[in-house]
Amino acid sequence: MALYNYMHSNIDITIQLSQSFSKTEKSHMRQKATKSKYQLSAEVDEKGHLLVFTSDGILSFARIEAETSLTPAPIFLSNGIITNPATNDGYGFLHIEARHGEQIRNAGYNSVIEFIEEVAKKYEIIREGNNRNGNKTFMLQFSKKHNHTLIIELSSDGTYWNINTAGIFKKTYGAKRNVVYNRHTTAKQSAETVEVSQSEEQSGTTSQTSMSTPTQQMFSN
Repeated sequence: MALYNYMHSNIDITIQLSQSFSKTEKSHMRQKATKSKYQLSAEVDEKGHLLVFTSDGILSFARIEAETSLTPAPIFLSNGIITNPATNDGYGFLHIEARHGEQIRNAGYNSVIEFIEEVAKKYEIIREGNNRNGNKTFMLQFSKKHNHTLIIELSSDGTYWNINTAGIFKKTYGAKRNVVYNRHTTAKQSAETVEVSQSEEQSGTTSQTSMSTPTQQMFSN
């Protein structure tokens, strides 16, 4: 089931959810979420599970930008599902809370939502993750004493990134996986490019490439 117009829709999606959950089940899920101090929206992910609001009452926890070389799209969190109660396997909020919630709060966060919000906004590195059912996943890492990590997967229609899981891991976790984006390296490269451009301008030797860049950018936007 696709995500239904998450930015523009004001319609009641009860009919769209009818194959997944009854009204009683949806009501129970929202009551349980309220007790756990998080809020569920009326929107669903492509598997029919309700999406979770941020602490600001919006769906997008952050955004993957084009500079990362990944598909630009917002990052969402689904309520998800636990597929194996014995191991807490699954995806989304329910899985994260069950498997990593206590660990996250012991690290000083008030809630899983607070943890996810920080990592989604402050991640420094993106690494390739495991393939899940043939779909690529990626690790967003925010480094403190340990690696604070979100693992995300692009929806089948390419309109949003869903948070499969999240947790706090050792520095060695994922260290050998390919880095697809490093915020610090990108920022350094951008600064070096500016310095070279300024140096060329001051010396009067601005290259044809650097002169054409603003025009190219103007028509590419």
